[in-house]
Parts: sequence; C-alpha cells; structure tokens
Amino acid sequence: MTGSGTISANGAAGQKTNPFNQNPSGSGANQRKGNDGAGGGGAGGAIFVENATAIPASLSFTAIGGNGGNQDMRLYNNPPFWVTLDEASGPGGSGAGGSIAFSSGAPTQNVNAGVNGVVVSQSYNGSSYSPTSPSMVGNFPPNGATNGSVGMSGLSAPYYDLQISDVTTCTTPVTLTVTVLGTIPSGGTIGWYTQQFGGSTFATGTSTSVSPASTTTYYVGVCPGSFRVPVTVTITATAPTPTITAGGPTTFCTGGSVTLTSSAATGNQWYLNGTAIGGATSQTYAASAAGNYTVIVTSGGCTSSPSLATTVTVNPTPATPTIAASGPTTFCTGGSVTLTSSAASGNQWSLNGTPIGGATAQTHLATTAGNYTVVTTSGGCPSAASAATTVTINPTPATPTIAAGGPTTFSVSYTHLTLPTNREV
Repeated sequence: MTGSGTISANGAAGQKTNPFNQNPSGSGANQRKGNDGAGGGGAGGAIFVENATAIPASLSFTAIGGNGGNQDMRLYNNPPFWVTLDEASGPGGSGAGGSIAFSSGAPTQNVNAGVNGVVVSQSYNGSSYSPTSPSMVGNFPPNGATNGSVGMSGLSAPYYDLQISDVTTCTTPVTLTVTVLGTIPSGGTIGWYTQQFGGSTFATGTSTSVSPASTTTYYVGVCPGSFRVPVTVTITATAPTPTITAGGPTTFCTGGSVTLTSSAATGNQWYLNGTAIGGATSQTYAASAAGNYTVIVTSGGCTSSPSLATTVTVNPTPATPTIAASGPTTFCTGGSVTLTSSAASGNQWSLNGTPIGGATAQTHLATTAGNYTVVTTSGGCPSAASAATTVTINPTPATPTIAAGGPTTFSVSYTHLTLPTNREV
C-alpha cells in the first residue's frame, strides 16, 4: 500500500434526548422534555489489512468508538407553572474503540473510546432558556454514563494470497496446483472445494487431482476461513484452433522476411506447405521462404486443428542488366550515343549515380559526359546496378586563323619578244 489518507471504521454517535429540540409548556406532560435515556455510542469497527508491502506512516487507520448521546432536559419554569425533575434515564455511554490489524508497516493508528454523554439541563420561561437551579433536578449525577474501553491496535494480520491458473484439456485426470504467497494463518490448511461457500473439502494440500466429465469450477482456500479462489477446468474435444497474425507485408523481395505470430503462447508447431518446420515451436516465426504457413497447438495432450494458412510470396531479384552502346562513346560536343538496357521494361537510368528524371525506357540518348548505369525493377524488387558505361565528349577545336608572310598585293612585269617568221635556222 502506498500514498496517504485515512481508513476509518469509527462507531456512530449515540442520539441525544429531545433530538428535535422541542420546547416544554406550562401544563401536563409537556412541562418537561428530554428526560428519557440518551443513546450509547457505537463501538469502533475492525480494520484488517493483509498487505504484501509495508504500510507507510502517511496512511492513518482510525477505529474510534462513538460518543454517547447527551441527556438534553428542558423544564418549564414560569409561574404559576413550574416543574422539578427527580428522575431521568441519563446520558449515553461512549462506545469502545475498535481493532486495527495489518501485515507490516507503521501506519498512524487511533483506537480510542468515544466521549461519554453528559446531562444538559435548562429551564424555560416561555421565551428563553437558562441553566436550571440544583433544586429543580435531583437524584441524578450529571455524568453517570459508563466509559467505553480503548480498542486494540498494532495487531498482526499475516499476509497470504493464493494463485492458480485455469486449465483447458481434452484428457483427465488433471493435476491442480495452487501457489501460496506469504504465510497462511497458524493452524490453517489448504482445502479444495466444489462450491464457493460452505461445504466440505474433497482434498487438502497445495495439489490435487480431478477428473471432471465436463467443464467444472473448483475452489481452493484456507480452512478455517471463507476466502476461496476459483479455478475452472475446461474439457474440450481438441485444443482451440490458433490464428496467425503477420507482423508486416507477406509479399517481399528475396532476402526479406515477415514475423508470423500464433494466438497461442505455448505449444506451437509451425508448418510450411503442410510440412513441420524443424525447431519452429515458439509463438513467433520469421518466415523468409515463399509458401503457405500454418500452426498447430498442443495443450494438455490435446492437438488443435491447423490454423488458416498465411501465404508468403517472395519476389526474385531481377538479373543485373547490361548496357549496349549504339556507337562510339567518345565523340565531339553536339554528338550523342544511344544506350540500350538488356531489360525490356522496369528500367531506371542514372548518371553518375543520380537517377535521370523520366529516363525509364529501354533506351537512353546520352548527350552528357559521365558514367551511365541502369537498374531494373520487377515485382517491386530492384536489381543491382549495371556496370557503368562511360561517355566522353571531346570539345570542338577553336576556328583557326591565317597569317600572311608578306604583302598579299603585288605587280608583275615582262618583255615581249617577236621572232621572225619563215626563218631558216
């Protein structure tokens, strides 16, 4: 127990006489009010706490007796009418304190008795009250109630608890075993019952064997005592059929996996395509192979029907594509070369490791220098990148210029020679 606060089992206060505060009058029985006996205070209750952890001082337990009721007498005293009272039943005694018991700790405790009631006597003159003179009330002590005794605190309440789990089985007999936490009270024994209240034990001790023909609830408790814990033995033809929950997508690429979880915490055997998977007996199984997975549970010697199958699909990784160039991969500025992937579809071209936007066809016209690769995706699974094809672009040389070695304009002179005709030589 932790925290702070107060747990109370206090007695109720006794009722005073004349609880409705009636006024006396000048004649008859109405000349006095409240001369009947007042109520006694109720005894404090019992607080009994079985706690596994120590109770702190910040928690308070109170089992205080109730206060006694007052003898509240009112006498008429207004000539010519007045009255004296020679007998009254008296105030109420206080209630005794209760008891407080707990297993361990140091809570604040209070088990005091209540306060006795007292005689309160007043005279009434028709409009106001004043204390009565001694001569008006005689033969009764003003505080004659009996004191209640102080209660008991710090009593021991040995802590114990009984823990047992329900059983589901298709065979009998079944052994039921209870775990005892703490220490049962001295002289107590563990008993087994067929009913929650009353009846006799059919066995004693922490274990017993039962053979119910149908689902039956038994009870185990400490005798003497009324605290009993139920345990139900459920008889089934087979163990309950388990279900499978996948921890993620059941379709993935080679190298991936998905965790399958059985609804049964224990007793599992996993199967792939109807064949038991060696060593696969835990609640979960990491499935990395394609096929139909089922699980069968064995509990209490009973075998369940197979679960519904969970189908795992493993898509293969596509073959690494290759690149074919349509011509030389080294050319001048303004040139190009067509690169062709070996995969007809699913291509993504990259330049220097960066995907080229929109370049998803089988061919790509390369006009920029760099390293070209291609990745193929099939069934959501990407291939490894192809080997790089390097495109080199040589720059166009600058336009040349001509320099003359001298004047590019000049004159030509010549002599004209006339030879004679018909001359013999």
